[in-house]
Amino acid sequence: MTTVVPATAFPAAPFGVAQHQGTRTVQCDAYAIAGDGSRWAAVVVDGIGDENDIARLMRFIADHIATRILEESPAAAIRATRIACDAELNREDGVVVAFLATGDTLSTAWAGDSALYWLDEHGTLETATREHTVAQQARDRGRVPGPGDEHVVLRTVGWGDIEETELPIDRVHRVLLCSDGVHKVLDEGDIAWILRQGDPATAAAALVSAAVSCAAENGRPADNATAIVWDPVRSGE
Repeated sequence: MTTVVPATAFPAAPFGVAQHQGTRTVQCDAYAIAGDGSRWAAVVVDGIGDENDIARLMRFIADHIATRILEESPAAAIRATRIACDAELNREDGVVVAFLATGDTLSTAWAGDSALYWLDEHGTLETATREHTVAQQARDRGRVPGPGDEHVVLRTVGWGDIEETELPIDRVHRVLLCSDGVHKVLDEGDIAWILRQGDPATAAAALVSAAVSCAAENGRPADNATAIVWDPVRSGE
């Protein structure tokens, strides 16, 4: 069953959140949202594995990043969490994507294969992130990825460089933060179409449900799937 967090849970800003465990034994995706009225942030972490200890660590990591992110950049918050969880990350790990939206800038940081997409004013889908996987590395070198390469990550919460990017917030009309259980199952055309529909909570729920249904229709196990959809608040709104 898809778990939907209604937009009313975040009355000062239009967020929508949805999750599905898929066919996994444990939900090892975790998320957190933070805000102070003028700045908003969100984070999605995706644990590597399918165990309760991993799930607990991912929830802690998401919350820890959220407590730091409003006072630091997303990348700095992830690095601080890496230091705080150093011992635990030697045993369990995960991938992460986070954003911080201020009055004029959307800052994104990530490690691994979770993603941030955004719609412009014309409804065109863009991506702010690039996967840190063996498959993407092969494509960058003009090679065909091997079986399973899509799921071998080269950077994580605990290891490797944290990549960062920024774009002007006035270009952004809707943001999607998601785990690979969403974006590696749906093609970008489907993501764009669904992301344009309804309010953030409706879009988030539809994306997660579509990803799980698509996996089942193709005879594949459904991964943990998480989507956070956010609409920037324009001045005067």
